[in-house]
Amino acid sequence: NTSINFADEMSNAKYSISQFNLKTGHVALARPFDVKTNFKVQASNPNVDANFKLSGNFMADLDAKHYVAKDLEASVKGTLATLTNANITLAGDVDAKPENMELLVDGLKFGLSGNQTGADLALDLAAPKLRVQKEVVTGKQANITFSQTKGSDVTKAKLTIADIKGSPQSLQSSGITGEVSMKQGARNVQSKFSSPFSGNLEKMIFDLPKLAGQIDVTDPNLPKGAMKGDFAFKLHADVKQELVSSDYNLNIDGTQLN
Repeated sequence: NTSINFADEMSNAKYSISQFNLKTGHVALARPFDVKTNFKVQASNPNVDANFKLSGNFMADLDAKHYVAKDLEASVKGTLATLTNANITLAGDVDAKPENMELLVDGLKFGLSGNQTGADLALDLAAPKLRVQKEVVTGKQANITFSQTKGSDVTKAKLTIADIKGSPQSLQSSGITGEVSMKQGARNVQSKFSSPFSGNLEKMIFDLPKLAGQIDVTDPNLPKGAMKGDFAFKLHADVKQELVSSDYNLNIDGTQLN
């Protein structure tokens, strides 16, 4: 039940950690230990009023640069700046050796919900398994879902990344598929798309060579009450060089955009 309070009188800002509780096993470098903690954070700039919880078994070997989190369960509930009624959760197992390009993720789940400027948001990510080793990369299907509701306007999206395989120098997925639906008053928009995916983790280069999809719009205010179209998208991203190039083409109801 520890509390820490800090006041910056020059900026008239206040920060506090309260109701702090911590329980651990024997803590030592390069040895796994249990951690369980919960506390409340409040701040005036930015506005924060949230409860934090964290538990799991952790290991940090600084010499070998090896980091492990097992049975990880973390949550944040409350107000985070412009996000109110926030509920953020994270669970799963992670084993990482960053310098050796080795990573094991198992049963990772991330969830976020809350209200931002009057819109209810929800985001969920599930990555059942991803293994990155010196010569082999494998991963099971991962899913991302998103929804936003503001009054009668509703947006929903789903993205699926199929099994990933290859090596850190050359990894690929048989396909990324997605669908988006939007309802804005009397207007309804439906879209589906898919694309292969490839990347190089060592050089941090990623490609969506051919993302293709269709779009359908129904709206009583349109001349024919509806529109149909298709689109194509290419993306090349070089993270280390901070370079991105893309090519987008849309053809809908006789209108072409490039």
